[in-house]
Amino acid sequence: MIYGEMEFLGIIDIPRINTMFYIDTSRWDQWKVTLYDDNLEIQTSCSVLSINFKDILIVDRPLPQAIVSKIQNSSRHGSVMAIDYKKNATFGTGEVVNSMMLAGKKSDISNLKYMLMSLLGLKADPLIGEMKPQEIHLLFLLASGVNSSDMLLPIFDGDEELIRRTFVSLKTKKLVDEYASITPQGAELIERMKELQVDPLIENLGPKDARLLFLLASGVKSKEMLLPIFDGDEELISKIYTSLKAKKLVDEYANITPHGAEIIAKMKGIDKKKLGSSAQREFEKLSTTWNYLDTMAAGSEDLIRIIWKCGDSSLCGNLVVTEIKRFISSSNIRQIKIENPENTHYIDIIVNATDDSKMLMRSRDYSTLIALYGMLNREEDAQIRILFCFYLGYTMEPDILKILNIPRSHYERHFAILVSSSLVDMDSKELTNAGVKLISRKIIGDVSVLFEWNSSDLKDENFKRMEDSKKACAKKKVLDILQSKYDKRNNPEAEARVSR
Repeated sequence: MIYGEMEFLGIIDIPRINTMFYIDTSRWDQWKVTLYDDNLEIQTSCSVLSINFKDILIVDRPLPQAIVSKIQNSSRHGSVMAIDYKKNATFGTGEVVNSMMLAGKKSDISNLKYMLMSLLGLKADPLIGEMKPQEIHLLFLLASGVNSSDMLLPIFDGDEELIRRTFVSLKTKKLVDEYASITPQGAELIERMKELQVDPLIENLGPKDARLLFLLASGVKSKEMLLPIFDGDEELISKIYTSLKAKKLVDEYANITPHGAEIIAKMKGIDKKKLGSSAQREFEKLSTTWNYLDTMAAGSEDLIRIIWKCGDSSLCGNLVVTEIKRFISSSNIRQIKIENPENTHYIDIIVNATDDSKMLMRSRDYSTLIALYGMLNREEDAQIRILFCFYLGYTMEPDILKILNIPRSHYERHFAILVSSSLVDMDSKELTNAGVKLISRKIIGDVSVLFEWNSSDLKDENFKRMEDSKKACAKKKVLDILQSKYDKRNNPEAEARVSR
């Protein structure tokens, strides 16, 4: 596919360093430049050169004014543009960076730059290409008015130092000022990104990637339908599909994922939402911003974070574990699953209720979430569910019956078995040392199976409730032994009767 044809004066194969010091302007040649899907073709009076897009590094790199003036004088054109690209070294092995220089009408230079940027993405912009993703992210957020630490911290995973470093970098590049306001240069840069019609917060898609994504979204999935569109290149289709799947835009059945649908909507121009606002409205995105919550201090393992959503309504906040019974029971759970968000130290429980509401429960303490999951999961063994209730602090029979949604006779029968097995203390309604050990093995086993982790990968800090329960049982055992010795020492007659 041809994207455009234009004529320029040009100079090819200038050593990259020379564009900073000297250009032999006697080498100007008349060029016809043609843009294809994946390469730029230059037709001169005596040859045809082709440069693959993957070899193009920078488009319109800033040049010293002295060089620009010399080019303008020799070419008799006011608009000039340098393009840096890689090519094989003449001597030895490896690659070198060369430049080409183009001079022509302002409209032609602008059109070529725009089309190249659209095809190459942000990486080819001399400033944007050097920016880190978090710098682009923060720049857009500041431009949209998201500038308070309370709003930025969740978006940057609670990394205050990362926000500070990123802001300093933007300020050094003169894109923002000391008050976090966008400078004219920063505003111009944002406009350039918008003109390129490329979303800076998602991976760039090449023309062929975008074409296949749209075709799959429209139902064109069979080999017979796709081959003519891609010039019969079955290997190319397979390569592009593998790339789309790796980016999680399609699944193994060539269906569009939610992320893929979102990107398609953005490319169509449907998504006009202000950056940052979606984090407050969309349940899935809101849940991913809570990774910064490092407030799980002593005793706070009983607090979990909760998001509740139903339709357009949503609530979020902290909840004591033993208050879960007020909000949900196993009787109104349609589906429950547990996840470990990528690159986090948290575990999430996702609950889809029969009333079409949705709840996310998150905690840094794995033992708390695994116990909650087991307690609410009706497919779990009944006695394990009851043990999880005691483990989480549910000791009153009505509470256990409500949250497990089981009849009293069913509970009493299993409770008697747990007592006779010395897993639960009948009087105190607490787990015994044996009960805690059993639950600990169950939790570690579940984590290892659910997330394919080895026990060596698990840290005590992720199992605070479990470690505290073990310590409490050990302490109680020692106190019981000491109390027994004290009773014997102060009641020798009882001890004598026992010995007889």
